[in-house]
Amino acid sequence: MTEELQRKCRQGEFGHATPDGARVVITEAEATGDEARVEVEITETWGEGPFGEGPVPAGPSTYTFDEVLRMERHEDRWLIAQPPWPIHTCP
Repeated sequence: MTEELQRKCRQGEFGHATPDGARVVITEAEATGDEARVEVEITETWGEGPFGEGPVPAGPSTYTFDEVLRMERHEDRWLIAQPPWPIHTCP
């Protein structure tokens, strides 16, 4: 995350429990100058085994959703510049 976003979203202020594992796949990316829009598919894994012991009793052990990240180039790195879900509760 950019330094500004890190200041706004200090660890512990995120509005989401941490999954046991996560996989992020970039599905589309478009850059214009020093800004980019990146679409990703995020799969979170909760618990062990085929049905897990996640936040929903007897619920699925994985949850997949799409997210769009707004990125900014800072020197030679691309950084997240807007709080995405699951950290949407940042001010």
